[in-house]
Amino acid sequence: MENEKEFQARLLAAFKVESEEHINSITNNLLKLERITSHEDYIPVIETVFRSIHSLKGAARAVNLKWIEALCKSIEDVFAVCKKFKSKLSSEQLDILLKGIEIITIYIQKPESDPKIFRDLIAKIDNIKIEEKAQPTQPPITIVEQIKPEVKSLDTIRVSTSKLNDLLIQTEEMIPVKVTIANTIKVLRQMLDSFNLWNPKNLQEKIMELSESTEDLHRSYSQQIEKLLSDIKQVLMLPFSSFLEGIPKMARELSRDQGKEVNIEITGGEVEIDRRILEAIKDPIIHMVRNAIDHGIEMPKERISINKLPVGKIKIRVSTPASDKIELIISDDGHGIDIKSLKEVVIKKGIITESTARDLDEQTFISYIFQSDISTSPIITDISGRGLGMAIVQERVEILGGKISVNTSLNKGTYFKIILPVTIASFRGIFTRVSEHVFVFPTVSVNRIKRVKKDELQTIENRHTILENHKTIPIVSLGEVLELSISYKKSSDSDYIQLVIVESGNHQIAFTVDEILDEEECIVKHFGSQLARVKAISGATIIGRGRVVPILNIQDLISLAKNSRALAQVKETQKEENIEPEIPKSTVLVVDDSVTSRILLKNVIESSGYKVKTAVDGLDALSILKTEKINLVVSDIEMPRMNGFSLTEKIRNEKNISETPIILVTARESKEDRERGIDSGANAYIIKRSFDQDNLLSIIKRLI
Repeated sequence: MENEKEFQARLLAAFKVESEEHINSITNNLLKLERITSHEDYIPVIETVFRSIHSLKGAARAVNLKWIEALCKSIEDVFAVCKKFKSKLSSEQLDILLKGIEIITIYIQKPESDPKIFRDLIAKIDNIKIEEKAQPTQPPITIVEQIKPEVKSLDTIRVSTSKLNDLLIQTEEMIPVKVTIANTIKVLRQMLDSFNLWNPKNLQEKIMELSESTEDLHRSYSQQIEKLLSDIKQVLMLPFSSFLEGIPKMARELSRDQGKEVNIEITGGEVEIDRRILEAIKDPIIHMVRNAIDHGIEMPKERISINKLPVGKIKIRVSTPASDKIELIISDDGHGIDIKSLKEVVIKKGIITESTARDLDEQTFISYIFQSDISTSPIITDISGRGLGMAIVQERVEILGGKISVNTSLNKGTYFKIILPVTIASFRGIFTRVSEHVFVFPTVSVNRIKRVKKDELQTIENRHTILENHKTIPIVSLGEVLELSISYKKSSDSDYIQLVIVESGNHQIAFTVDEILDEEECIVKHFGSQLARVKAISGATIIGRGRVVPILNIQDLISLAKNSRALAQVKETQKEENIEPEIPKSTVLVVDDSVTSRILLKNVIESSGYKVKTAVDGLDALSILKTEKINLVVSDIEMPRMNGFSLTEKIRNEKNISETPIILVTARESKEDRERGIDSGANAYIIKRSFDQDNLLSIIKRLI
């Protein structure tokens, strides 16, 4: 019995791998059908979908997934009729078929899904009427991809990625051996230099012999390790197309929801990259495409009014400018980044002053989109506006050892360029020492290493700075930022300090260290789930004799450095006044006619330390706002006496409370309702269907 269970488990695992290939093929070809206008091009795609759905049906039957088999049978019947009559499907009919494939994907992951969903979809699919030689509808989405080279079945096998990962890890463990041998050679050479001073002939010859044999061993091991590591990395490489295939469907749905028309053009999908980098970068790519549709591409009428085609265009291009680098370009032909609005937000947030803003060029301002909490969107929604997205994109790219840049032009569009390494197995790192602690700075983030005299430092607002390339850079102690317990020793070289100048986005900071040790190749060891997020540390590397050395997270370091200076000033002031300041709690007003919803929201918000008042509708809320100090309003829309839209408009028109932040939490998710939320003056619009309490709390924290 146990053997039968094991066999079924292996069979199901094999089905999941096979089904993914079929589902990707079916989805992409359904999207192709929507844009094809040539009858000759249409029929071969119909044939491809028919074969894929037939194969998926047979595979589902083999593992006894009857609902998937039944749904595939209905879709197969539709394409059988299309083949027979050489007919075309409308966009509405393709929507139903795409929904069917989506349900199959969900069911494969969670087989306990409600069978009623399948019954309803099968009924809809069975009711699709196929007309002979019907004309295709005009597509809202187009995708152009380079033809991928055909891979012969004899050239490929399926191997568990966990097994490949284990093999890669074992191979990577050999690199410290190479480093250790190199260090042994270094020590032997130093010994030889010492012996040359007094020349004991026999011992010198023996050490020379040992040194030469170790060098031979090092060369041999190095070549073998590098070749083995290179081959293993190649095994774990995936083409970008394995992820990019899902982009057109996502773009199609989002653009339709917003009443826009968008063409997606993808080139370079065959370029291969480390699977781990592809998995890490896919969410940032999705975010930038969503941003392009949501913020960049205009509505068709607006595009026509400025002499553009009604259909917007987004391009994704992947290329290899160097053997160890991948270049990813994501561009759109929308209205571009609103520099004026961006300046206003940056100044309002207190990041820079108005006088400083006048001296900055446009390109410098554009880089502020990567700053956390910066957004030019008039409202926060489930799609955008939180001001976190691009900051997270930059952090992800830099953690991978890459760089991101942006250019924009009014009414012409926005252009993002991301440079990534082909693999993340190893990187160059600069080893530094602070007291007895050793840390690694990723070389890619280091602008310069400098040894300067203390009398060359400048002091601005009681902070040490250094002038580098006509730019003032603040100096911060790495030990203090990391809050290390350090036993200081007086240095014989006390007139000098060692600086590591790092750069992330628009920020540069010089960190003081006690010693610059070396620059070496490092193997990245990521933390397990127990240490999923360690402040200022992105991972670790292992050096000679098994010593673990932390790898610094540059974005975290810069953020901590800025905050540490502010905290230092606060602590100094408190010490002088000997006062423990009491921070008053902010008060949030929850407005909802449902008792259950009020209790839920009240508990969630109170658990984060806020005081909460409640109101049963808009009129009740307005009365409270006029008599009590309220810092933020969280309101439903559909309520008796006065709804959420009317409440928002009333608040904005009342002089004393007009600046109160307002979050609308509602089940109404149509485009018209979102636009009305913007027009009424809401700061955020959250859909109850996708409600997430962490999301709500982060928005509250940002707005108060």
